[in-house]
Parts: sequence; structure tokens; C-alpha cells
Amino acid sequence: MKKLLLTIACMIILVCLLSACIFGESNADLQILIPNAAGEEMSVSATDGVFYLPSSVDLTKIKFSYEGEISYSGENKSFYGTLKAGETLDITPAKATDERGAECYRVSLSLNGKTEAYTFYHDSKLGSV
Repeated sequence: MKKLLLTIACMIILVCLLSACIFGESNADLQILIPNAAGEEMSVSATDGVFYLPSSVDLTKIKFSYEGEISYSGENKSFYGTLKAGETLDITPAKATDERGAECYRVSLSLNGKTEAYTFYHDSKLGSV
């Protein structure tokens, strides 16, 4: 009986470890810090890899809420580099057009060895609260 329980416990641990390896750690905790009307920073999170930024955001000074280094790149071969905590990123060289013809900015960000593609929308027609 003890061997059976030990075997089941080992199998559960193995499944959890394999799931972590397969699905990996996402960059879901990555946020952008933007100033609000009072001048205080508030955070904006991505939804399914998309950041919707209000028109008041300066695209030449995107600041991420992340400790450590972030590597970035875009479709433009000259757009790449590394940011340290507190540094800002100018995403305007990553300007692109989405499938609907809307203007956007496409940037790949790498954190902790995991790279994810993000799309940034910045439009005066996007409402902000």
C-alpha cells in the first residue's frame, strides 16, 4: 500500500514538473507603467499579447514594470537591444499594420529566456478611463 501511494505521489510530481516545462513560465506579469492625470504611475497589462494604450502615452518612453533585463526586437532589423529596470523604450521603429489595416507596433520581448510577441495599439480613438 505504501509503495502504491509513493508511486502515485511521484507520478503527480512528475506530471506537474513536465507541465511546467511544456507550458513554461509566461511573461504575464509584464506591465507598462503610464502616468495618470495626477502624474502618478499606473500599470497596464497585456490582454492576449496586446497592449491597448491611451493616446496620452508617449510611445518614445515606454516603461515596463519589471526587475532585471528585458531584451527587445522587432521586424525592423535595426530595432533590438536590452533594457534594464527603470529604462524606457522607444517603440516607434516597430510600427506595423495589423491584419485589418490598423496601425500598431509589434515588439518581441524576452524575459528570463522566454520570448513573447506583443502588439501595441495607440490610438486617439481608444477610450481611456
